Amino acid sequence: MWMMNGDDAGGVKCGSAGGVKCGSVGGVKCGSGGEMPPSDGSERGSVIAVLGFVGAFIIVAALVLAGVTERVVDRSRAQAAADAAALAGVADGREAASAMATANHATLIQFEDRGNEVTVEVVTPAGTVATANAERRLETVG
Repeated sequence: MWMMNGDDAGGVKCGSAGGVKCGSVGGVKCGSGGEMPPSDGSERGSVIAVLGFVGAFIIVAALVLAGVTERVVDRSRAQAAADAAALAGVADGREAASAMATANHATLIQFEDRGNEVTVEVVTPAGTVATANAERRLETVG
């Protein structure tokens, strides 16, 4: 370790900060009494850089969250359209299922009628596909 007159530099012996001479730490030389000169405020730029990174992180996180939310909402809408189309299809056939899918901003891409059961598949404009089944039940009264 290097010593400079044995004096302290801000509570640290000159040259003892990480085994580096005071004169080579950030290009700042020890004063004649072995003390580091006062800061000239050049560290404010590092705060701005950190705030910039934090701000960028927050923006990226918000964009990712918005994308995930959009996909979840579209999936929910597609499933609602498929459910409604299946119920309409089991009651009134393919045309009713197609009309109900269209009313829910989706397109009927598959319709399978098996007597008392219907399976439909719809796709939204975003490309989300959903499938639903509906079954007709006949109940006797009395």
